Amino acid sequence: MVVLIWPSSVTITCVLLACSHSGLVNEALKIYHSMESEYNIFPSEQHLNSVLDALCCAGRLEEAEKLAELFPSPSIVTWKTILGGCRIHCDLERLERFAERALKLDPNDGSIYVLV
Repeated sequence: MVVLIWPSSVTITCVLLACSHSGLVNEALKIYHSMESEYNIFPSEQHLNSVLDALCCAGRLEEAEKLAELFPSPSIVTWKTILGGCRIHCDLERLERFAERALKLDPNDGSIYVLV
């Protein structure tokens, strides 16, 4: 007897985080872009942020920015994820842009100021 097990949304999040922590950026992107077609799972903000983290850690900030812009309504977590990558890779121009976006959402969030 063959039993097929389909991953849940949480499973996909865990796999994307594992890819991010392992530096497997292309694999994370492949999984993210195939979620709907392969597993009928629609990407959530958690999925997006996991992939953004992988891109940012690898210094692929332009790709991260483009991906974040495609998401319907990114939250402060999304912008802070990219802020972290900008800080690590000393991309001051992007850092300023994303700090403004994050501060518009929550001007009292002290972690934004720390990242800047």
